[in-house]
Amino acid sequence: MTSAIEHRVAAGIVEDALTSVFDPAVVRGLREDSPLAAVGMMPADAVCIADAVAVAAERVGLVCHLDDAAFATAQSVADLVRAVEAAARAEVLL
Repeated sequence: MTSAIEHRVAAGIVEDALTSVFDPAVVRGLREDSPLAAVGMMPADAVCIADAVAVAAERVGLVCHLDDAAFATAQSVADLVRAVEAAARAEVLL
């Protein structure tokens, strides 16, 4: 069963992921309405960011796999946070 995660948790995952790929000082200065281009994000960075999101989500006990569609319309930090909110789910241990 998939359930939405808290906005602040998704925002933290995005911040952690972006700081692992881009200059942390620049990332910490972003607001949610900041364009992703402000950190120098290019389409080719999507794979690195998706991997970093997966790692950051795992650290807080979630699974989050972003695909190309998540990045197709992501223009701002808020867009990326919404993508994480939609894709993240609690890790299921079997």
